[in-house]
Amino acid sequence: YLRFAPDLESAQQGVSQDRFPLQNQRDVVAAVGVLDATGVRVLRLDLRAPSGVLYQTMWRAFSTDADAPVTTAHPAADEQLPVERVTAAAGLAQVYVGIPIAGTNLTRYVLSGTYTAKVFLGTDPTAVLSGAFTLEVPQ
Repeated sequence: YLRFAPDLESAQQGVSQDRFPLQNQRDVVAAVGVLDATGVRVLRLDLRAPSGVLYQTMWRAFSTDADAPVTTAHPAADEQLPVERVTAAAGLAQVYVGIPIAGTNLTRYVLSGTYTAKVFLGTDPTAVLSGAFTLEVPQ
């Protein structure tokens, strides 16, 4: 699953919404559920602006294993990613990715509209999940 929520607590409680007020939203939290597997896995979330251009890419390394290493190699950069210990429920590893809104170009230039997100695992070029949310300006 790929759901969007107004904050981490709401995301952890299963809240799902697709519209957010642009000027009053600190972050949008993407709640991602992928099939659990042993070892460290790397998730990439690509966020595209309403125009279709890539706005931001976020990477998260995660594992449900208690003995997972603290870091792992970044698949696209010469650096290490911290490995987040996550929980699994109903066979799905649950990862939460904060998408910054407040204080970014989104609010600075009032970039409202529908943003699409695609989730990839590792270096696989095929998205495993996709979804969208809208940043709105009150009329």
